[in-house]
Amino acid sequence: MRYPTEDKTVGATVRLTAQTFGLTERALLFARIYAEDPRLGATQCAIQAGYASRCKSGAHVRAYELLHDPRVIRAIIFFSVKALNNTMAEARRNLATLDATQNRYWNRWDKNSFNKLAAKLSSLKIHAERLEEIYTRVS
Repeated sequence: MRYPTEDKTVGATVRLTAQTFGLTERALLFARIYAEDPRLGATQCAIQAGYASRCKSGAHVRAYELLHDPRVIRAIIFFSVKALNNTMAEARRNLATLDATQNRYWNRWDKNSFNKLAAKLSSLKIHAERLEEIYTRVS
């Protein structure tokens, strides 16, 4: 990856912005997809970000090049924390809803609420594991 990138004229000032981290649109999209969907591997994230215009093996190589770039790692950590906070907020909202309906008869729709909450909590666990993996890779 070139510093500064070709599509940015002033690389040093662009790298300081929190929105883009000095990355191209596709690299930023890769970081966002990689952070927000922990069930996808790096190659699948690169394909979804648009790096597989010619062949999938090129997307695989590009994905692992991106994972060695410190700017991409910073973006992945930023988006991972953001996704983790969103998942925690959703789980708290579901728990508050279930707590408000504590003394009533539980039916099958409530079982759906429990299943959604369990899915959010398992997603939270996967997000935390991926974030921990990234932190250990950087350290």
